[in-house]
Amino acid sequence: LGLNVLLISSCTLVSACIYSGSFSSKGGGHLGAVTLELLRGHLGYNGSVLAMLALFVVGLTLFTGFSLVSLCNPPPVRLNSKVLIV
Repeated sequence: LGLNVLLISSCTLVSACIYSGSFSSKGGGHLGAVTLELLRGHLGYNGSVLAMLALFVVGLTLFTGFSLVSLCNPPPVRLNSKVLIV
């Protein structure tokens, strides 16, 4: 599930940001172009990019098991082999 969400959101983001004139479709392939067109009709361009950024973070969390919230927590401080949470 995480890999699928990550794949769809990254293809849509690339399709929204990069245009390649040498290929018949935009960057991100047909998956990104179709998803972007579906979302753009309902959310607009900015809303669809914001939704795909949120889904990218969710997909990354589901796929790797690493939460971005854990980066915000400070590491525990050790004093005399006792753990104190700051």
